[in-house]
Amino acid sequence: MKNPYNLARRNLWNSNTRIKASELFMARGDWADSVRECREAIDFALKALLHAIESEVPKFQDLGALLIQKKDHFPPDFSVDWDRVSRIAGTLVATQDVSTFGGNDFMTFGEESVLASSPAQTKEDAVHLLDDVRYLASLGEEILRLGKAPSKHSR
Repeated sequence: MKNPYNLARRNLWNSNTRIKASELFMARGDWADSVRECREAIDFALKALLHAIESEVPKFQDLGALLIQKKDHFPPDFSVDWDRVSRIAGTLVATQDVSTFGGNDFMTFGEESVLASSPAQTKEDAVHLLDDVRYLASLGEEILRLGKAPSKHSR
């Protein structure tokens, strides 16, 4: 069994890597790719938070809703704006479409019409989502600081 602390750390690292990629796309003015990277970063940050409280992370479930359900599992000194977390998670679920999962390639199985109807991403979308994912990543860092790192002998 994998150590939840290590899984949380790894997911947080993945989230921060996606944040950096999003920042690079923002610098190039590529809003759609910036938004896509932010969505991935949010997913990793939510997984990190769930692992930090030693919760199972399901493959096919709304991670944001699960995190909100488990807010009582966080330490009392963990300061978080649950309304904001709920809004961020709700935004992620509401805006996911085929383009989130690979776009116009072999995995979409000819669903180009869905892509054509997807709204274009704007600079404001990218800026707001990047701010939101930075907030979630900071929560991940905070919860890992508050938690006790596992000993070298624990598995």
